[in-house]
Amino acid sequence: MFNTGTAYYQVNNLFNTGNANCTTGAACVAVDPKQDPDRSGHNYYDNYGPYHLKSSALFGEAYYQMTDDFKWTLGLRYTDDDKKVENHAVALGTTGSGIIGPPPGAPAVGSVEYKETTGRFGFDWKPKLSFTDQTLVYAFFSRGYKAGGLNPACSPTVGICPKATFDPEFVNAFEIGTKNTLLGGAMVLNLTAFHYDYTGYQVSKIVNRTSVNENIDAKINGAEFESIWSPVEHLRFNANIGYLDTEISNGTSIDVFNRTQSNPALTVVKSSSASNCVVRTTDAAAALAAANASNPFALLGVCTPATTTGAGTDIGGGAIAVGTNAFGGLVSDGVPLALKGKELPNAPHWTISLGAQYDYDFGNGWNAVARADYYHQSETFARIYNSAADRIDSWQNLNLTLTVANKDKGWSFDAFVKNATDETAITDFYLTDDSSGLFRNAFFTEPRTYGFAITKSW
Repeated sequence: MFNTGTAYYQVNNLFNTGNANCTTGAACVAVDPKQDPDRSGHNYYDNYGPYHLKSSALFGEAYYQMTDDFKWTLGLRYTDDDKKVENHAVALGTTGSGIIGPPPGAPAVGSVEYKETTGRFGFDWKPKLSFTDQTLVYAFFSRGYKAGGLNPACSPTVGICPKATFDPEFVNAFEIGTKNTLLGGAMVLNLTAFHYDYTGYQVSKIVNRTSVNENIDAKINGAEFESIWSPVEHLRFNANIGYLDTEISNGTSIDVFNRTQSNPALTVVKSSSASNCVVRTTDAAAALAAANASNPFALLGVCTPATTTGAGTDIGGGAIAVGTNAFGGLVSDGVPLALKGKELPNAPHWTISLGAQYDYDFGNGWNAVARADYYHQSETFARIYNSAADRIDSWQNLNLTLTVANKDKGWSFDAFVKNATDETAITDFYLTDDSSGLFRNAFFTEPRTYGFAITKSW
């Protein structure tokens, strides 16, 4: 429910029927005045679509110990995913009341089923090396799968609907690495390199007040370093360093934040009952002139196609038309943006995690542990479009803890400081759609927080 929409519907009802609270009539929009909507009004969007999932799987692994130091592994999995979603479109801003049935031409229950065989194959090798206490070398290829599904039902007042279903996601993953113990157990050193090749990688965005999924193809290359080192008794250091190089290899998507892709021949038009649409600038001017000369609400019909023309019609600048509105202009959801070469969201090139810990025995069962943890993440993007507004700057965090305890007596004294340097950083955000103002809901690091706790156990 949103106040602007409710006010508009009430005013429009008054003009059409003379009753601002009407719930019936040829041009009357049902307005639910309750704070807890009972689905009788059309001034709120209730994304209602009961979901049913039935998933069955059969899996197992076989091992072959070729030598004392070398083992082969083969794993297979067969998965059957059956998904059903009831189609209940929401008629926001229309006459009548209540959630309606399926959109025209859509089944009452949408269903998809996927049957896939996946698995992994690789080896573990434990060579005896003179410079390590224990070493494991491994390499694996695996084929992964994530079921596709159905996007929420499209409302009849929304002229431009997202794809009804989204495809399953597949990944061919190659990984090679080594795990080592050195210096008589004083050091652990692990290295891993990997390559992931995704087909149908699932990404989501908010369109028409609901979250929908799209598919793209992508590749990820990366490496990870992990180490724990205790140079002297009671002192320990740890380090984890990760590197990622991601690239979208195929796919297009419409950025609701920049539907025209800055093409002056196209204009974004605000819709009264759905997300914004794109029309020719000349058509928008003609519709505006017609609205100014007659009904001031006439312009609101620009986004709703009266007839369907089919995909592939160029309205200028490459946008794909989906219909013709009452003014004779072609209507589009926007210009599809080619994503090839862009980075995946939330995939920083570098992540660094460092820690240091020292423990000290006072005697008589008392022990103290002081620890510091530092994390750094390089810049990344929150969305697949990689625009300047999508960029998330690099950020860091430092936490400090001190614990003094006597396990035998059940006493523990804990002091901590989180975000000791009081960094203020955005760690992620998501973008809403046009109807809710295209605001970005950001997630921030917690402010500097410190505290002390005393615990007694019996």
